[in-house]
Amino acid sequence: RTFQHPALFEGLNVLDNVCLAATARKPWNVLADVFGTQSSKATVEAAREKAHGWLSFVRLQSKALQPIASLTPAERRLAEVARALAADPKLLLLDEPFAGMTQSEALSLCGLIQQVRASGISVILIDHNMSVVMKMADKVTVLSFGRLIADGTPAEVRQSEEVISAYLGKEHVAASA
Repeated sequence: RTFQHPALFEGLNVLDNVCLAATARKPWNVLADVFGTQSSKATVEAAREKAHGWLSFVRLQSKALQPIASLTPAERRLAEVARALAADPKLLLLDEPFAGMTQSEALSLCGLIQQVRASGISVILIDHNMSVVMKMADKVTVLSFGRLIADGTPAEVRQSEEVISAYLGKEHVAASA
């Protein structure tokens, strides 16, 4: 999963943040790691290779050795997405991934999310950017103050008076008519 406010390890560089997730499901052997056995070295090398692959996917490969703190907010989100993907998820939960992004950055991330979905990974997207959600989702569930107000296809949800009132605004009705 990713978080609404990126939760990255500030003291590490971009590559090491992603490498941590790539090793998350590997058995850990303290002695092998302390003594740097062949299997330990192979695990680390495989994690680095996987991390480089995901950083390339999110277009951060050139920043792999930079400290996380040096990234822009949008780049930090991409690093967090790469880290989540490095853990080999079957389901990816993205919490407010477009927050603080420009329209251009959000569209770029949309393309990456669509590629993730096309690869067979299911995606749950939690976001207030309704235009992006409506373009990307197969199914939309809308809550307002913790109460379910709509559930269905984007076309169905778009027609809900409660959704229009709570999130889309009356201008949306005029624009989509």
